[in-house]
Amino acid sequence: MQEAGSAYAVIDGFHIPLDKVKTYNAADADTLILATDGYPQLFPTLAATEAHLQECLHEDPLMHWLRHSIRSKDKWIGWKI
Repeated sequence: MQEAGSAYAVIDGFHIPLDKVKTYNAADADTLILATDGYPQLFPTLAATEAHLQECLHEDPLMHWLRHSIRSKDKWIGWKI
């Protein structure tokens, strides 16, 4: 098996490779926004973030053209060759 060449750390119950963890000093931050990787863009509130996601899904339900790195609305849709 060939290694992919890039990786990132996630909190998912398994071992976290500490060399992939990025840390930032947020002591002086006024706001800290955390989210999962399924949002195309983050906004100051969850409501605004969700509204933007819904706009994207309305315009591109498969998330293929606008944000092809984000999962589609239907996780079971796949491309057939």
